[in-house]
Amino acid sequence: MSSGTDWDTNAVEYSGDIAVNGDETPPVGIESPEDVYFLPHSIEGDLKIVNAEYVFADVPTGDTVDDPTPETEITGSLEDAYYQPHGVAGDAILVNPEDVFIAQDAVEGQLQVVGDEQRFYDDQASPQFPYAQLDETVVGWQQSATVTEPRVGAAVSGYDSSLTIEEAEHDLDVYVLGSEHEVRVTSQVGRELSVNAFFVGTNNTVSAGPYVDVTVANESGTDNTATQDTFPVDRLIEQTETDAYSEAGFGRAQVTYQQSADTDDEYCPNCGCVDVTIIERRQRDAFFAFGSPVYTYDDGGVSYECEECSPRGSPKMQLTPDERRELFSWSELATADDDITPVTPVRSRAVIPGAHSSGLTGLLYLGWTFSPFRHCQ
Repeated sequence: MSSGTDWDTNAVEYSGDIAVNGDETPPVGIESPEDVYFLPHSIEGDLKIVNAEYVFADVPTGDTVDDPTPETEITGSLEDAYYQPHGVAGDAILVNPEDVFIAQDAVEGQLQVVGDEQRFYDDQASPQFPYAQLDETVVGWQQSATVTEPRVGAAVSGYDSSLTIEEAEHDLDVYVLGSEHEVRVTSQVGRELSVNAFFVGTNNTVSAGPYVDVTVANESGTDNTATQDTFPVDRLIEQTETDAYSEAGFGRAQVTYQQSADTDDEYCPNCGCVDVTIIERRQRDAFFAFGSPVYTYDDGGVSYECEECSPRGSPKMQLTPDERRELFSWSELATADDDITPVTPVRSRAVIPGAHSSGLTGLLYLGWTFSPFRHCQ
């Protein structure tokens, strides 16, 4: 064997997928598996990888490691191998695998990769929260999970799994290890937040709702994508043309309505933001009969708005219970949901109707600005 280790002695044969979870006596050696996944904190000693095809690593791989003599030798008709957190309480060696995916903080000791066909490594950024603190972790082949109202983030590892994150209200980390995963993130009641996506692998997708800004923070791999939904045009439309005409009655009336913009411009003519959903705001002074304009006195021209400059594009600003506890030292105010109405966006102050019932004045200056409009990035 190219590693210089005789694995024919005391080898144990397995078939199918295997999970290395800490029961094996180190050093642990595995020969000729298919895809291999090293989760965070899975190797407590050194790791050497020999003759892999593709290696996707979120850690440096250029150390020098002596070939260990395995106490636990695993061979056979192996499929995928998953090294769980604290899976090896010592050194490990991996020989002749296909694709190898190594998460950040997977190896506490030294890591050496030799004889691989191609290697992917990037270290632009690191997740804000440790793996053990994530709200949800999905591991395996074609697994699926849904997490609601997460606080820090989630991770998916393996092959072809799906992870759905719903009603998010905090900035999140999404960690993707492996290939062909799909992660979907939507926010709570239009609440704006940011998602940092960390890819270790290939052909993975993180998609987000219209109020969720998603950024590829780090990519140790290729062909991974992060996308954000187009802002729904119906959220910007206060009154359609049909509704405006039906409310005009019989006789002369002035009506205002909005509709999707008929323009080839890539930017909003009103504010200049690019890659946004644009609507037209129109007026018509006409004589109406049975919901239709019979004679038009003035069509009023057209103006434009987009998700960034329209008041209807701004999400509802509502403090969560945790945010109320952080902002206000009055315990009765921080816990009495029925006494507090949503914060109204008004330039540089937050108006809290009903706050006087808890002994506060009507206006509270909170130290930051609630703006009625969102702004181009």
